[in-house]
Amino acid sequence: MIEIKKQRNALRIEVWRFIIIRETLFLDRYFIAEKESTRHRKYNDVVRYDRVMTRGNSIEESEIPLTNEIKNEALNMYFDTINCKKWSDR
Repeated sequence: MIEIKKQRNALRIEVWRFIIIRETLFLDRYFIAEKESTRHRKYNDVVRYDRVMTRGNSIEESEIPLTNEIKNEALNMYFDTINCKKWSDR
């Protein structure tokens, strides 16, 4: 699983979660979460999309802001997990 978090301001975060199936990244979950104030620790989902648990979704898949910047960041995180070694280095 690959997760990208963007802190939008002191009270709001935006999160994209991807799963890997057959060397392909698929968006699995997206949400925007806020907390009441800076002294609170717990975030509550304001906007939510979940590929599996569709009942709690507040937006459709087509409404998710999946920019090329986010896609490239997810791919770079995926590529960082891949190693290139000689057979003798195993």
